[in-house]
Amino acid sequence: MTSVDLIDYHKKEQYPSHKGAIAGLLIVFGGFIGFGVYALLNLYQMYQSEITTFLTIISPILADNIWLLGAALGGIILLCVVLALGASMAARRLGGTLIYIGAFFMNLMTWGIVVFLL
Repeated sequence: MTSVDLIDYHKKEQYPSHKGAIAGLLIVFGGFIGFGVYALLNLYQMYQSEITTFLTIISPILADNIWLLGAALGGIILLCVVLALGASMAARRLGGTLIYIGAFFMNLMTWGIVVFLL
């Protein structure tokens, strides 16, 4: 939003509302989560015996290595914070170029994983 737009909004005392955008996001994310839960329930109904067998086999392993799971979760959270701070600093320096760099990196990683697995 430009400074001219902000001045016009202030003079007219009519500020933009983001209610529609927020409602749209909630509908999209809600639908995504709803369809995901529905798909998981269908998969669980199809493979219920295999899933419960796997969970009973893996439960003692998870219980023995619970500290390792906590350390992995802490590491993932720390990595997310570091990546968010790095992205914030890069966005300040690079601006719109960061979008192209991110798109290139995502494309490279997506196709790189496919080629690596083949």
